[in-house]
Amino acid sequence: MKLYNLILLVLYTAISSQAFGFDTLTTESGLKYFLLEKGTGQKAESGKYVEVHYTLKLTNGTTLETSRDGDPFDFIPGKGMVIKGWDEGIPLFNQGDKGVLIIPPELGYGTKGAGDLIPPNTTLVFEIEIMSVSEPKLSLVELLLPLCAEGKTDSAIAKYKEIKENQFDLYNFRSSQLIFVGYKLMRLEKYTDAIKILEFNATEYPDSYAVYDALGDAYNRAGIKEDAIKNYKKSLELNRKNKNAIESIKKLEGKE
Repeated sequence: MKLYNLILLVLYTAISSQAFGFDTLTTESGLKYFLLEKGTGQKAESGKYVEVHYTLKLTNGTTLETSRDGDPFDFIPGKGMVIKGWDEGIPLFNQGDKGVLIIPPELGYGTKGAGDLIPPNTTLVFEIEIMSVSEPKLSLVELLLPLCAEGKTDSAIAKYKEIKENQFDLYNFRSSQLIFVGYKLMRLEKYTDAIKILEFNATEYPDSYAVYDALGDAYNRAGIKEDAIKNYKKSLELNRKNKNAIESIKKLEGKE
């Protein structure tokens, strides 16, 4: 076992980390975190637009996924866009900081887990680096999600195109915005609308592995096996290390 993984395992089992030179803190909610390297930028406080590179691991050191193969993950803390452990944990760091979040299941994906990637009742270990902190642009998620949730996804797409044409500088047009919308719709079991908005996202960002991975998840949860496999494979063409796509294809093709 590599030293870093050993450190994480020791931390998780509540043995003192001070021997390794880290000060581990625990919040009232049960979130554990520690700083690996101090940055010099502003705090990633709630309401700011934050870009984060991360590597997600289990407590035994197994890597589940990483953003290092593509763009940083971007979101606004405090908006409920992510798991509770991130909404609470990311604002504990500053731009330039490198650190670790150890998130208990109740602040992560709980008793349900997340698809084929994260089992139920899983403690999550995130190695993070805060890449940037800035004032947020307007959110497409907040604008388009209500329309999609009402089954008006065609209207949402038309609104997206109108804003892109006339107000591009005011809004966040990262591919992650429609991915957020897609996953929110999946949680509402509105799979047809999730697929439609994510198919549109793929036309906007045809070189993003994350876009096709999300589309694969939407087809998978809708029970449309052939299209799920097709999109997972497209995601793998763009990122051969995409573990969610690898594991999902194995399961769908019965090769586990």
